[in-house]
Amino acid sequence: MDAEENIPLPGVTVENLVKRKGVLTTANGDYSIAASPGDSLRFSYIGKRSVVAIFRGAAINVRLSKQEGVLSEVVVTGFQDWTNVSFPAPPLPSKPTM
Repeated sequence: MDAEENIPLPGVTVENLVKRKGVLTTANGDYSIAASPGDSLRFSYIGKRSVVAIFRGAAINVRLSKQEGVLSEVVVTGFQDWTNVSFPAPPLPSKPTM
């Protein structure tokens, strides 16, 4: 939930720091993650201050507030797997040319 606007935040990362598993919240801010009582859950969203909460067996709802400071740079890294890409070869001449 956005603390300033009081609206759900889609795409919040919810990480179980003990089990090292994570999920993203839905468009409605809902999430489901495997957790045992005592596990630490971290809620993070770009431009918002992260919150760590201890799971006690009941649903955890947090409000993420604006992070002080300004992002000066964002780096996006991507890759593409070319292992299954084929390119058509040019046709071979029917007679050798000399």
